Parts: sequence; structure tokens; C-alpha cells
Amino acid sequence: MAISISIDIGGSEIRFGLVQDCKVIKFSVKPTPKTREEFEEIMLSKTKEMILYANENFKRHKLSHIGVSCPGPADYKKGIIVNPINLPFLKEYKLKELLKVFKYSVIVENDANCFVLAQAILDKNPSKRILFGITLGTGIGGGLSIDEHLYKGNENACEIGHWLYGNSSFEEEYKRLKDEYKSKLGVEEFQEVGKAALKGNDIAKEAFEKIGRLIGDLSYNVILAYAPDVIIFGGGLSYSWSLLKKHIVKAINRKNKIIINKPTIKRNSIPKANLIGASLLTKY
Repeated sequence: MAISISIDIGGSEIRFGLVQDCKVIKFSVKPTPKTREEFEEIMLSKTKEMILYANENFKRHKLSHIGVSCPGPADYKKGIIVNPINLPFLKEYKLKELLKVFKYSVIVENDANCFVLAQAILDKNPSKRILFGITLGTGIGGGLSIDEHLYKGNENACEIGHWLYGNSSFEEEYKRLKDEYKSKLGVEEFQEVGKAALKGNDIAKEAFEKIGRLIGDLSYNVILAYAPDVIIFGGGLSYSWSLLKKHIVKAINRKNKIIINKPTIKRNSIPKANLIGASLLTKY
């Protein structure tokens, strides 16, 4: 029975997992570094650690591949991260070339695609064939699964964070709002804004109303473009789902003039979905 190594490169953390049958059987996390040199050291040392653990504890199981969930845009076939807005030190970075030193097949895929693939495979529903995943983390990501297969167009489809919003983009406005309200509340991390909102702070609640409205407008465009059965949200900001959902739905309904069949709107229910999705890349 095959097992795989999965790596999820995020704006604030890099997660490493050993995955068997869609279950993460070993997990490790490191803060995302700020330089290429530190990045390479972490990637090589933690991947080697996972391989040694697999060889020592699962001797009867074949290690199938190394799957990497990473931010876009990227040339995923060649495994080159092209221009990640939130990780500028990885511009034009040859990720697959780095990991080939371990002599295993390396598959690189967009993080939102890995996220939505895990949802499609593990949360099966015959009436919900078309799933669109939206990840809200350092930036905004999007991924589309149709009948449990990823739709990528000519490689970089569904980069919805970069869709135009006024004179900027949805992702730029999303970041601007987060920075504005962190400043207003005098906190370093936006998670603290969420905690304040849950305690009833009016300024913090206003932040989630504005961000929810923004994401609702984005979701409305997703519905017009792809007509999914389900829009499912993940990423770091999904921890505040109770603060966001009503504003997202309200914004969709406010704009709804031509949508006949509304999708289900829900939050991710699968822990470590990106790692699981990366483990499935050889099959779907």
C-alpha cells in the first residue's frame, strides 16, 4: 500500500505530512522563512526527515511521490514557482529541481487546487459534482473540481484573487482591509481582530462585515463564471466563518439578478486538506 510525502507551502507556515489513504500519519510544521537559503534548508531537511521516518516505520509500503501544494502563479508541469505575491523571494524558483535530489517523483500543484481536490474526493455527494474552493489566507486562492478532476485550463485557471476589483484586485483589497483593521486595533496578526470580533468589539465586527462583503462579491463572480454546486471556503481566515458567512451570503443575494440555482456555501470540514490533496495528485 503506497504512502506519499505532502508539503504545503503557505505564507506563514510550511506544513509537512506523511499521508496514507487520505490520512496524515505524521505531521510537522515550520514557520515560512524569509530567504531562499532558509527555505531550501527547511525543505530539504524536513523532507529527508519524512523519508527516513517512512522507510523506518513503513518498510512494507512503497513511497509513491512527493506532492507539493504551493502558491501561484506557477508553471506546475515544470515545478517552477513563477511570481508568488506573498513570497517574493521564491520568484522564478525551480522547486521540482530542488526536491528531485531525493529520487522520487515530484508533483507540484496550486494550493487551492489541492484543497478543492481533497474536498471532492472525501466529501462525496452525487448531486454536488462541481466544487469551487476559495482559500482565504495571506492572499486569496481558487480551485475548481468537476467530477473529482481538477479544471486548470491552460495551467493557471481560477486565479480569482487577481480578478479586477475597481482599480486594483480582490486580493489587494482583501489585504488592504486586513491591514487597515489590524492598525485600527493595534494588533500584529489578523487573528486577533477575529478574537476581538467574537467578543463583540464593534470595530472588529466592522472588519468582517467589509471583508465578508468583498468575498461575497467575489463569490458572485465565481457563480457567474463557473456555476458550481458548492463553494467551499478554507485557509486561515476560515476560522472566523461564523463572522464571515452571513455577510458573504448577503452580498451574493444583494447582487442576485440572474442566478437561478444558488450553490451551497460552506466551510472546510477536512483537517489538513491541502496535504491530503497533494497526496492524491497521482490519481486525479
